Amino acid sequence: MLTAEQKQIVQKARDRIADRRRWCTGVEARLADGQTCYVGHPRAAKFCAFGALHRECLAVTGLDGALAMAESVARLIRPDRAPLSDIDDGMNGHAKVLALFDKALAE
Repeated sequence: MLTAEQKQIVQKARDRIADRRRWCTGVEARLADGQTCYVGHPRAAKFCAFGALHRECLAVTGLDGALAMAESVARLIRPDRAPLSDIDDGMNGHAKVLALFDKALAE
């Protein structure tokens, strides 16, 4: 079960990638031109599911602790504890990621 803070992170991450044009696969983040970048880059424009979580955790904890927090939240929203990239990079990944985030928010 997610804490209130974790739910806020998941909601913001979901909002960040709800528009398919702001979602990517294969890497955590990309610039608008498609170039790979760090999730904390000020011009990062597209994110995978985990990248969106990581970006929101940066806003909460800063650089120290953000990755560990994102990994913790990802484990909680993924019942089988498999990496989010398994869903992200699969067929219909965007819809499945949003459904997974929605389910976690509803619990």
